[in-house]
Formats: sequence, C-alpha cells, structure tokens
Amino acid sequence: MVMWDADSDGVVSAEEARARRAMIFDMFDYEGDGVLSPEDYADIDAHIAEDSQKGAAMGAGHGQMAGRMQAGISVAANDADGDGLVSLAEFLDASDAWLAGMDVNGDGRLTAADFGPAGAAAGGRRAGQSVAPN
Repeated sequence: MVMWDADSDGVVSAEEARARRAMIFDMFDYEGDGVLSPEDYADIDAHIAEDSQKGAAMGAGHGQMAGRMQAGISVAANDADGDGLVSLAEFLDASDAWLAGMDVNGDGRLTAADFGPAGAAAGGRRAGQSVAPN
C-alpha cells in the first residue's frame, strides 16, 4: 500500500490511484508510444507470472490480492474501444473501476485493510457491488 498512498495518510485516493496507474502504464509502455500493445501485454503477463510465484510463496492471501491488482491492468479491464490496444487515457479512465474492485470491505476507501490479510481473505468485491461515496 505504501507505493499507492503518496501522501501517507493511510488512504489511497482516486487521484493517487490514477497517478500510480500512470506510472505502471509508463513502466510497461516499452516503445514509449502511449499505447500498451499485445507485445507489451506479453511482457506484462511474464511480469505477472513472476509476481504470482513470489506471492504464492508468501501465502494464499498475497496471491489473491495480487490477482485483484493484476486483473485491473488486463486488456479486458482497460480496452474501452475494443481495438486490442490500451491507450493511457483508457488505462487511467479505468482507475475508478480498479479502485472499486480493490475496496474489499466496501467502505468507499482503499486502506491497509483492503490490501492486507483481511482483504485477501474476503477475496475481493463481487461484480455489481456499489462503492459508498467518500
């Protein structure tokens, strides 16, 4: 959570989530063309597989949390126009949905409880659950 909570107030805001997701996008946009291509996603998949192995070694909860985070960067979660490419705008526009999916306890805030063992044990939010306003 530390990497996401830029102001260290214990809550990941929508703005902080967008900023961190922009960094993630830049990290994987190897060509620097402002688009995540199928080739970029092949590299992302390799990175995710490596992270998944590390998470599995740390325990089931870490793997579940990582799975929720990784699902939020997938082509399916971000390719709004369905062209097989994910632009920075599409990636950032999907930030609110990612934040809602990570908000395990449904309190409308992303806190350590959502990242930690309690959040992992809950297995993430279910599709269709609403998020309370801040």
